Amino acid sequence: MQKLSNKDILKKFIPSIEHKDFIFNAKGKHLKLAYWEKYLIEPNKKIINKNINEAKEFTLYKKLEDSVKTVIFIPINNILGENNAYLVVYDNNKHIYNLLQNHFTTNLFIIIALIIISIYIYTLLTKI
Repeated sequence: MQKLSNKDILKKFIPSIEHKDFIFNAKGKHLKLAYWEKYLIEPNKKIINKNINEAKEFTLYKKLEDSVKTVIFIPINNILGENNAYLVVYDNNKHIYNLLQNHFTTNLFIIIALIIISIYIYTLLTKI
């Protein structure tokens, strides 16, 4: 067994893009964090800081390209109930993208139908 110093342990981590008080495990293969940081993390930095400071669970999402990019933040508490870490999950979610597209299409159809009905009623009333 080999004793590790704090310096050796910290070499395995990089500063978190989500919050200044957290670090990120740099070992292994990870998503292209620069992309997520530019389009989802940086524009929502105030929301992220507020929720992390309050130790809340929360989700951010943004429609980009052909999917919805989702980031889920789940607090991890120690045995004293203090927030010591966050489990952060990044996901490309096609299901939410499809729901948003269907919602948009449905709303568009309803608006067009209401305009047509309104014009029809208007023409009926002007003939009287």
